Formats: sequence, structure tokens, C-alpha cells
Amino acid sequence: MSQDNCILRELNLKDKNIHFTDNEAGEWNYFDYRGRGDKRHKCLIYTANLTYSVSQCSDCGFRDCVEHWGWTSTEMRLTGTSLWDVRLALRKQRFHCKNCGNTFTAVSSDFEKNCQISRNTKVIVKQNLNEDMMTEKTVAKHLHISPNSVQRIEYDAIYEGGQYKYQYNFKNNITESYFHG
Repeated sequence: MSQDNCILRELNLKDKNIHFTDNEAGEWNYFDYRGRGDKRHKCLIYTANLTYSVSQCSDCGFRDCVEHWGWTSTEMRLTGTSLWDVRLALRKQRFHCKNCGNTFTAVSSDFEKNCQISRNTKVIVKQNLNEDMMTEKTVAKHLHISPNSVQRIEYDAIYEGGQYKYQYNFKNNITESYFHG
């Protein structure tokens, strides 16, 4: 259990329901290649399971009718402490309600639903775009995500819930000599 806490801390994850597993060689992480063609690169991959006990169905609310219903696998993108592309091969527990027939998957506070980019990575994207004034392409290359993902994260940061979070004032960033010749 202490090994889980050390790895969670190293990867900046908070969810205690993530339990790291070792592979056939007894290693907690390993290197593998991802990508195609000239985009092929070396990744550091951790393997883990996300599971917890569920007492009631998330859909109908009945108690003591939920059973384990297998696993689903996904590969989450993380920000590591090194320059490697760090990924988490995560097996998420699936559940089934005997009462209503609903199936659902274990969720983590470290990841958004239907998204393979961690919340921490999204925060770093926003910081790099705002504070460090990096271009979208540079941020994407640095964090090993696509430029389109960076654009989506930036759009979500600017425009949320039908209202702009902030408005960029271009006039303040253009020098006076531009207006007066």
C-alpha cells in the first residue's frame, strides 16, 4: 500500500482507489513505444487498477444490488517529473445493477469522464499558455498531446457555461507608436 502512495505522489494523483500493479517482470513501470512514423517515441507507462466498493446503483439508487461486471482498459496521459511521455494503463472496474440492468464504470477525481488527459495536465496547459506565453504547438510538443487538444483546453478555459471567463484586451498590448505613427 505504501508503494501506491509513493507512485501517486510522484505522478501527482490524489485518488486512493488507484492501485498500481506490477507486470510479468515484477516492475511497476516500463518503457514502450507509442505513435506512428516520425511521431513514434518512447513512453514511460505505469499499470494500475481503479476499483472501489459500491453499495448502491448510481441510476436507480437501490442498495445491495450492484455486482462487479468485469473491467475496461484505457491509457491516460499524465504529466511526469521527467521529460518522458508518461502514461497510465488504467483498468477501470465495471459494475452492474441487478435491479435495473444499468452498467457503469468506476470514476476518479483525477480524470474527467470520457477524457484521457488528466486534470493536472490540463492545468499545466493553461499555465504554459497564460504565464509562460508558449505557443499551442510548443505546449503540445512539450506535454506529448496534440495541438487540437491544447486548443480544446484553451477554449474550455476561455469559454465556459455560455459566458466568457475573461476578455483579452488587444489594445493594451499594442504599443502607442502603432496608433500614432
